[in-house]
Amino acid sequence: MVSGLVAVRAGVFDLSDVPNSEVLEPGFHEYQVLGELERRYQLASLPGKALVTVFDSHGRMALLDDAIVRAQVTGENINNALIDARRYRDRSGISVNIQQHLTDDLGRSRALARPAVMLRYMNSPIRTSRSRRAFR
Repeated sequence: MVSGLVAVRAGVFDLSDVPNSEVLEPGFHEYQVLGELERRYQLASLPGKALVTVFDSHGRMALLDDAIVRAQVTGENINNALIDARRYRDRSGISVNIQQHLTDDLGRSRALARPAVMLRYMNSPIRTSRSRRAFR
């Protein structure tokens, strides 16, 4: 939905059956819900935009701290401990992305983009992994 300088996006996405696989999980047992709000603006007559994205992922994920402790206590290979620690969990978070053009004088050629600065912040309180391997 786009209304003037504001856009709202949302989606539900199926996650793979095994981490990093191209095969999707049948039956939507592992999925991600995503929402995004984008606001375009002018600052000193230069364009910019701010995006806020929220997400919640539900899938078989390992808590990294649990996998590390398991590997240390049992002597198990960290990659196997990571696989064994996977359980159905929810992981939610938020990201804020701000992009602002800096000048209109530099890069006047249409082939060149205007110089810009981008700031990004992301927070998800739980350290999880959907990876097959912790370390490669």
